[in-house]
Amino acid sequence: MPDGRAPQGWCWQSLPEYTTGLTAQDYIAVAWPRGEAAGQQVYVHVVRTQVRKLYTCQVVIVREHLDGPLRAVRYWASSDLTADAAMLLGHIAARWEIEVLFADGKDLLGWDQYQVMSWAAILRWWTLGCAAYQFLEEEQACLQAREDQLAARE
Repeated sequence: MPDGRAPQGWCWQSLPEYTTGLTAQDYIAVAWPRGEAAGQQVYVHVVRTQVRKLYTCQVVIVREHLDGPLRAVRYWASSDLTADAAMLLGHIAARWEIEVLFADGKDLLGWDQYQVMSWAAILRWWTLGCAAYQFLEEEQACLQAREDQLAARE
């Protein structure tokens, strides 16, 4: 951000500070591309900038509602300097599914507690872990379907 009082003529600006200065016209409506929220409209602002201790990147600012609180705003950075907002959301949504998989694996299956010492052990551990995760996902889907059926009967 330009700042005539700073020695270099500019200063770093925080993301919340930058976001506060945006107007509704600075956002574009884009459909969330994947997962449970697929098709849900979100509001996106993309700016190419420098991020301290990182690199030149595109910062992606996503809001579910333009009038929502600042604490509900989500921020991501992408090294893809040519992607448009929709493509960046595709990258983010795909990465989010991976992050959820790892978080669930650590929390529910203890993936972060096992220390493997060979390739065979790594292969066995990840195979068992992924099979258990898939089983739990299918069980969750079955339970959700049963709840939906019961709700439809009422």
